[in-house]
Amino acid sequence: MIAMKPTQWRRRLLRLLAIGLAVGLPAYYVLVVHSPSPEGEFPLDLAKVRALAESLPGAKATQVRFESPMAFTFTEAMVTAGDPWRKTPVPVFSYQVVFPDHTLVIDSAMDHALANGTPLVTSYDDAAYQHMAAALASAALIVVTHEHLDHLG
Repeated sequence: MIAMKPTQWRRRLLRLLAIGLAVGLPAYYVLVVHSPSPEGEFPLDLAKVRALAESLPGAKATQVRFESPMAFTFTEAMVTAGDPWRKTPVPVFSYQVVFPDHTLVIDSAMDHALANGTPLVTSYDDAAYQHMAAALASAALIVVTHEHLDHLG
């Protein structure tokens, strides 16, 4: 290893710091600070959704039940583009869709033990979790929307 003079170390350190700032500051702005709102509107035509649902064969759902066993705290900008970087509670929901002869569950939540190990969890409702767990036990189908622990527990 070649020994470097203190002035060479300082120059190298300053160069690395300058490169880090030149790359880091724009990346921080683009990835963290800049959060534009989406353009335009996204209307939901409920009559059209119902007409499409009626066009499907078979029995229709008679009821949709839900539970909110827990909530997280996230910054609003992580949830919706254009929102500020302040913290807000985000509830976790599980849905039970009731048909005449069966039920299905969409998403589940973490059990209490798993939720206790998650620092972002701010509230937990054990009774709501027990209702959801009972719905899971009797469901003909369980649907997980995506692979996050708050959706598949």
